[in-house]
Amino acid sequence: MTGIPIDTFIHVLLIFARISSALATAPFFNTSNFPVQVRVFFGMLLAYMTFFMSPEYNFDPNYGLGGLVILALKEAMVGIAIGFGLSIIFYSLMFAGFILEFELGISLSTAFDPSSGVQSGIVSSLLFWMGLLIYILIDGPHFLIKSLIHSYQLIGIGEVAFTENFLNLLIKLSAGTFILALKLAAPIMVAFFLLHLTMGIMNRMMPQLQVFFVIMPLKTILGLFLMAGIAPLLVYVLRNSLSELDVTLTIMLRYLKG
Repeated sequence: MTGIPIDTFIHVLLIFARISSALATAPFFNTSNFPVQVRVFFGMLLAYMTFFMSPEYNFDPNYGLGGLVILALKEAMVGIAIGFGLSIIFYSLMFAGFILEFELGISLSTAFDPSSGVQSGIVSSLLFWMGLLIYILIDGPHFLIKSLIHSYQLIGIGEVAFTENFLNLLIKLSAGTFILALKLAAPIMVAFFLLHLTMGIMNRMMPQLQVFFVIMPLKTILGLFLMAGIAPLLVYVLRNSLSELDVTLTIMLRYLKG
């Protein structure tokens, strides 16, 4: 019986380190509804298939076990970078939901989120699942697999380096999370600003008007109608943001190459 060559085993193991870390951090695959056993099996299957499409790699035995561990950690960091690049849109959705919950006055109302196993805001969960549905409809999981396979054309095994350009891009993406969240929440924030301004003027004209008891239910009702009205706009913004991830991930991988 012929055994598996050690170089082949190490090659597949390093590929699995990159793929499994990406699956653990990327949307859809990182939810608690996706069983860990299925994720590991799918990662192993994908690593085996990617082995035949990735550039040849021969591990230097002089590196020893410590060198192998460092290589595996580097490959895992590439996978985490890919998963983070795809997940950043969903962080924006959660933050936008938090802003809207605060504006609507329902920030204290929570519901069980099966994707994370913890309590989360109602609007945050709604936006998250809306974004995940759009992500699946535009073939996001398939895009993740293509990105992982294509990453070996840009970054071979052991060629990872955390350059200054990569760190600057990481900071830019993190800042973009807040910008996108404000874009999503801006229509309702502007509407509520005008509502507060109107109620302030009315309070000046009619001091006996109990503004606080009027504005709270009015904000909730108006916010729900506005969310229903701007839903197509949210879908449009999310679809465009997710579609632009191809360019962002390509630039990120190029900056990761040492």
